Amino acid sequence: MAVNEKVIGLRQTIKMLRKKRVTRVILAEDSDSPLIGEAKAYCLEQNVPLSWEKKKTLGKVAGIELPASAIAWLTDLR
Repeated sequence: MAVNEKVIGLRQTIKMLRKKRVTRVILAEDSDSPLIGEAKAYCLEQNVPLSWEKKKTLGKVAGIELPASAIAWLTDLR
C-alpha cells in the first residue's frame, strides 16, 4: 500500500473508519448527507484529525472532476 493512499466518498470513508484504518479525514461542509454525522462521530471517537471543505474543493483535492463528500487518508499496513 502506498504511504498516502486515500479513499474518496463518504461510504468508503466510513467503511475505513470502522476498520480503524484512517489517519486523517476531510468532510464536505456543504453535504446534506445524514452520513456526515456518522463519519464525524467516528473521527471524534478515534481521535482522527478532521477538517472541512466545500464538496467542489474536495473533488479537486481527490483529483477528480466531480464534487466529493469525503476523503480519508489511510494507514500504511506494510
